[in-house]
Amino acid sequence: MSSARITTMFLGCCAEALAESINIRRLRMERGYAQAFGLRSGIDILGALRASVRVNSQGEEIKMKTAVLLSIALLPACASSSVGSTGGEPVPSYEYADIFQVNRDDSGAGDNWVGYGASGSIRVDDHLRLFGEFRSVVNDDSPGNDIDVLAAGFGYHLPLFKQTDLVLDLGFIDEENEAPGSAESSTVLQMGAHVRTRLLGPVELELGLTHYSYGDPDTDFDLGAVYHLSDSFGLAVSLADGERRSALRFGARLNL
Repeated sequence: MSSARITTMFLGCCAEALAESINIRRLRMERGYAQAFGLRSGIDILGALRASVRVNSQGEEIKMKTAVLLSIALLPACASSSVGSTGGEPVPSYEYADIFQVNRDDSGAGDNWVGYGASGSIRVDDHLRLFGEFRSVVNDDSPGNDIDVLAAGFGYHLPLFKQTDLVLDLGFIDEENEAPGSAESSTVLQMGAHVRTRLLGPVELELGLTHYSYGDPDTDFDLGAVYHLSDSFGLAVSLADGERRSALRFGARLNL
């Protein structure tokens, strides 16, 4: 039985007890009370009471008005309790800001790059979003070498099944490589297809592929997880592994 139904029956019982205490004779019909309990809301019960009750003295009228006001005051609590009891199932997040540390290994040279970055996503409508990211890493094996990466684009997501979406991304990456006495930059397209799910409650999982249109194209296998400590904050970790490089990042997420 729902909390709204229980509260409605409680209000009816209170009204019945009060009516008997002030000697209102016209509320002694048990069948009338059964019908009142079957009404859709506490306001319907109050309407039935007002239609059937005639107060015979000023003191009794004051008591009845007090009961009416008390019942009306309890109705919002009943409604909020009913709404809260249904609860909403968690869904994948698409409006957030991340800060993270990244560790990257280049497969060809075996270099170790370490750095920090920030990324974010914001909804445009129910299915479309914009995303962006900036990260900067330095080479632990060759001091003075660093790489700055700026990425941006848009994504489209659609539900596959319960709490699980297919996420399609299209964007670009601008990469600047700096070394002592030299610098070079490149801009490439990135295309991604991932599955994102919240079937595990506070744990959000993402699995998929991202393709980069370098001169020698590369495709990364992506695996990520976010543990939502609350509705607004979580801890994130992700792994990207491809032929050119592999990268591990971990950080914090603020849901917007």
